[in-house]
Amino acid sequence: MGIPKLLRRRLCWPELLPGYDPPVILAPEQERGALPALEPPLPVRPAMHEYKWPESKAGQTVTSSIIISKNGAVHSAIAVWLDGNAIRYLTPEGAGGRSALDSIDREATRSANAKTLQSPDLSDLTR
Repeated sequence: MGIPKLLRRRLCWPELLPGYDPPVILAPEQERGALPALEPPLPVRPAMHEYKWPESKAGQTVTSSIIISKNGAVHSAIAVWLDGNAIRYLTPEGAGGRSALDSIDREATRSANAKTLQSPDLSDLTR
């Protein structure tokens, strides 16, 4: 037993019915203005810059700051920056270091750097 013929006709797609012509939809073309002419990019030219740094005196070293941890560890740094909840620093030898912000003894660090010109300001750091 199958599906009755009348029911089969109603269940099929209109495209399959005899004599069905699908509608044709034509969209008018939109006029496009002329595209602006783009100038070609400038060619890449190599450049070399020479910077004149002040002459250093014999025996003069880079001023460094001291970072003291709560466990007593002392680190020398020529650059210090905050990275999330950590302090990152660059040692005078060029090595990088990292310490958790809450592991730094701020008062000891502040007093150790009181005599230097470039001490890190740890008073504004948030916990």
